[in-house]
Amino acid sequence: MSDSTPPAAPPSNDAYAQPGAAAGKLNGLAVASLVVGIVGVTFVLSFYGIPGLVALILGIVSRRQIKATGQRGAGFALAGIILGAIGIVIGILSIILASAVVANMNK
Repeated sequence: MSDSTPPAAPPSNDAYAQPGAAAGKLNGLAVASLVVGIVGVTFVLSFYGIPGLVALILGIVSRRQIKATGQRGAGFALAGIILGAIGIVIGILSIILASAVVANMNK
């Protein structure tokens, strides 16, 4: 009797690859939203929350694009939205605080 076992499959080079890692292209606006959000929170006192507004808008637009196209980067977009909102709030608070200090200096 002949033994007819199939040959073993060669080892795969991507044994540690995440499933679905190459499923779609990364959305550039999501990355931009995250980067601008980080810059906005870091330098909030210099720009008074304007980068936060940009990060918020980029994040919202990129989330819509990601839903429509199936691209990756939803987490980046969400982080950009959150950081943008934090930057806007801190920027508004810094403007209020600065105007209160100026008002008290004139008394």
